[in-house]
Amino acid sequence: MPGRIYAEVSTIEEARQLAKAIGELNTQVLRPVPSEELRHIIRVSAPAVKHQSWVRVRGVTKAWKHYRGDVGLVETSGQKNILLLVPRIPAVPGLPSEDRPSQVLAQRQTIVANFGPDTVCDGRHDNFSFQRRTYTDKGLLMMDYDGFDAISGCNILPSMLEWKLFKESGTLESDTISRTECAILASRLKPQDRVKIVGGSTHGLLGIVVEVREGECVVYIPSQDLSEEIPQYQLRADFRVGDEVKVVSPPHAGLIAWVIGENNGRFKIMNLSKEIEVRAWCLFPILANLVIG
Repeated sequence: MPGRIYAEVSTIEEARQLAKAIGELNTQVLRPVPSEELRHIIRVSAPAVKHQSWVRVRGVTKAWKHYRGDVGLVETSGQKNILLLVPRIPAVPGLPSEDRPSQVLAQRQTIVANFGPDTVCDGRHDNFSFQRRTYTDKGLLMMDYDGFDAISGCNILPSMLEWKLFKESGTLESDTISRTECAILASRLKPQDRVKIVGGSTHGLLGIVVEVREGECVVYIPSQDLSEEIPQYQLRADFRVGDEVKVVSPPHAGLIAWVIGENNGRFKIMNLSKEIEVRAWCLFPILANLVIG
């Protein structure tokens, strides 16, 4: 509005100190802007998010209370964004509001059994609503959001529990599964791990992790006798026959075995009691970093 100066501050005292720097202003006439007027005064574009990208909830309103810090999946449709989250519904009615329920896919029959048939309403496209929130037929929570409610970035990944439940829901596209599995594997890299570079100017070369930093690794490339800083999403663990590994994803989590074969990103591993085949992202190297050559 004409004749007014607006400032974003945390307290009225901060506003007063700021106003003192402008001699023409009366520091005694300061007023907070009503919340309903903020959208008309402050116009900031929300960060763009891609379809089926991962974001971390940071919303400060009551609606996001139990989900703050959780990782969700963005679904885009035209100009509208939907955030899919693993629900946190109390197992039984009456849970204190300050308690944070566990992450579990919302099963209609379970909700009906615990809360009564009148608490669930049918929606469109096989969705259903419960306590004024909408859930997909596969059990994920659907939330409208404007981009300010979440943090986006290539380094944001779901927890192993969230990843397992999202895969169970059948919501993930094949490209999302492949991209996320590779990113999860890359995020577990540590110094001395062997890697294959899958992007950038050194694409296709093999290297050894020298240092792990925020979102990137320093990789020594023996064939070029040089070290490069490479984003983690451009790196893949280089498992070889004979490496000892640990499975970190169900249903074989905790199993320690040896790599005995590889086929298109799937590794055949074996221990003394069984032989199974798993995807690379499920493995964590134990002695692989000692078998360099």
